[in-house]
Amino acid sequence: MNRPVDYRTDLYSLGATLYALATGGPPFTDSDTLSLIHAHLARTPAPPGERAPWLPPRVAELILTLLAKEPDDRYQSAAGLAHDLHRLRTALTMHQPLGAVRLRERDLPLTPWRTGRCVVAC
Repeated sequence: MNRPVDYRTDLYSLGATLYALATGGPPFTDSDTLSLIHAHLARTPAPPGERAPWLPPRVAELILTLLAKEPDDRYQSAAGLAHDLHRLRTALTMHQPLGAVRLRERDLPLTPWRTGRCVVAC
């Protein structure tokens, strides 16, 4: 794709794992290797709620955010994702509607100094 691989690739992989856990299958089921690679690069998976109707829409939205094709459209940090998962869990335990939980409020991109990359000559 002509761009460097960064930590957001791990968030995509987590999204694929959560998708499989929620729906009982991977986001793409192509049997041909090249088709499968193309699917991960270019296709949007079926919404998790279609395969698992019991899944709350806000959780499905979180999973699809992790599976966004553009890295800038995914969660930008594991801390932001953890915050949202914690808020969803809290809402569940307090019997509050999950739709009231706003996602990505604290999902800030990692700054270069936090990623270990040097911005100026080190």
